[in-house]
Amino acid sequence: MKIGKKSYIVVFAWLVFVTGIALYSELGVDYPNNYGTTVSENDYLVTASEDVPDYPVNEQGQTYGNGPFPPGPVQEPDLIGAEGVDGTMGYVLRKDLVGEQPNTPEEALAIQKSRPPGGHDIPLYDVDGKTVIGVFHIGGN
Repeated sequence: MKIGKKSYIVVFAWLVFVTGIALYSELGVDYPNNYGTTVSENDYLVTASEDVPDYPVNEQGQTYGNGPFPPGPVQEPDLIGAEGVDGTMGYVLRKDLVGEQPNTPEEALAIQKSRPPGGHDIPLYDVDGKTVIGVFHIGGN
């Protein structure tokens, strides 16, 4: 069996290509996003402790603050600044604002169907997290 010159060229080109990919990957180069700069894996890792804001804490041990908040539910304070239906400024509990969270698509549909079409009201609290000072309306028109 005779191997032609073209076969050697194809094999050589393939070896150069594979070797180039292997060497490029070993150098830790993140192409094309960083255009040839060396990047370590830890440059992309973000720990939760770096992003969690340092909110003030009330006497009940609840955190409170006004948005915008960093992404993620664990990074919002327990009491979120809000304006009541009558213009009163206060705080709503994050758990009241978020409401019941479904575990399955069926539960999500059931929760949606159980909500009144005009929305619903939740308490508006003073910064102490206990004293109700008004009402905050969720949903509807």
